[in-house]
Amino acid sequence: MARRAACGANSSGQLGLRSLEGEFLEPTVVNCLRLVNLDPAEIVSFAGGATHSFLLTSKGRVYGAGSNSKGQLLTLLTENIEFREIVSTQLVRRITQLATKWETSYALDDNGSCWSWGPNNYGHQGRPSSDASKRYEVRILSSRVKQVAAGLRHVTVLHEDGTVSTAGDNRKCQLGYQSALQHLERVPSLDGVVQIACGQNHSLALTNDGKIFGWGCNKFRQLADNEALTLNRPTLIYESRSTDIKLLCGWTHSAILDQCGKLTNWGRNSYCQLGIQASPWEPPRTLDFKPFKDVAFGSEHCLGITVDNELVSWGWNEHGSCGNGDYDVGDKPTYLKINNVSQIGAGTGQSFAVVA
Repeated sequence: MARRAACGANSSGQLGLRSLEGEFLEPTVVNCLRLVNLDPAEIVSFAGGATHSFLLTSKGRVYGAGSNSKGQLLTLLTENIEFREIVSTQLVRRITQLATKWETSYALDDNGSCWSWGPNNYGHQGRPSSDASKRYEVRILSSRVKQVAAGLRHVTVLHEDGTVSTAGDNRKCQLGYQSALQHLERVPSLDGVVQIACGQNHSLALTNDGKIFGWGCNKFRQLADNEALTLNRPTLIYESRSTDIKLLCGWTHSAILDQCGKLTNWGRNSYCQLGIQASPWEPPRTLDFKPFKDVAFGSEHCLGITVDNELVSWGWNEHGSCGNGDYDVGDKPTYLKINNVSQIGAGTGQSFAVVA
């Protein structure tokens, strides 16, 4: 039977391990999902913010754990030390994607409707900032949506017609246009987009001809080797030979995972989040490691499933999110004591895996 494993920060119970122990330094395998009648084999993805986490099942059901002090988990308790299903009168259709970066969360359903909840201090729910009582309300963000990506205080939405819209904080030019708007606004001169990703204060978009455009903060060259500190409009930063790739963003680094399992990443490397010896930042380079089946980024730490279903980690490790048993920075992909991994996911300082 499949099992779920987790490690890293747990001050609010966001690992769902039925504990408030502050940190777990190694992947801890639990079977407590049986208490909510959920088979871990049904898990298709994870998403994590600062102190809360989600898991999504193949049936489109959403489960949450961790803090709910700011409406992160809607109808659940203020603090949740195990994953429990989130039930809402608005989220009635099958959920196909979840996104969160800090405290605000987004869900996409099978009808193309995108929903949001949690804090809205910067208008990053696509509506004017509201009082704290609105945090626990689910609001429609947009319709006809293909994908949603969460930044720290901004949101990026990919529409079914290949256009992109953004809303929220714009102090780092992360919206792709000049104004700071509290409603969704189309990013100009950007069409034919097939995939998006968001970092802390930057965004990426992949077009149908393999071009990757970026905008926002570039302090750590997370928008490749352009010398500008910010890019206030979509700028071509990389060209891929194929669109069959996965875009990834940590808080301050970016990457693509290609169809051969090779990871090319760039940006900040202060915590070895690029999988090489620490440096302030690096231009795009392909990581010298065996192919990956999948890769997931937290804020500054990374997880990977190898072609042999092994779990590896690297990067920032202040809370044990790399799962290597200590707090040392992971300066290269390191094999963890867990195999037969089928799914991975990461939050700000937490890591998750499904083990066969």
